[in-house]
Amino acid sequence: MPRAPLAVTMGEPGGVGPELIAQSWADHARTAQSPFYCYCDPDFLSNRLSDAGIAVPLRIIQTASEAIALFAVGIPVIPLARRVVSGPAGYPATEDAAAVLESTCSLFTSDPADDPTRACLV
Repeated sequence: MPRAPLAVTMGEPGGVGPELIAQSWADHARTAQSPFYCYCDPDFLSNRLSDAGIAVPLRIIQTASEAIALFAVGIPVIPLARRVVSGPAGYPATEDAAAVLESTCSLFTSDPADDPTRACLV
């Protein structure tokens, strides 16, 4: 049976979170790590990785249990309701505070009974 996926927030959009998420996913075959999924604005994540020259596929999901099947072919992302407006790394935007809070609070407000495959939070 596959290990339960870890939940990861997007972190501060002006920081290096997107790059760390992509590198972690890229290393998954070599390290045999547990699958994970990210609460993030997928357009922001895609654009930031593209700007950094990182080609990593994203897979939009609605529940943590979907991450197990899709992790091998892309980074599973549960989209946020709010859009991220930050530009390049190193330039945080106060306008992103609500999206950062949504990403973080999603870890604690999603009902484990609805998604019993979620093992822990990061």
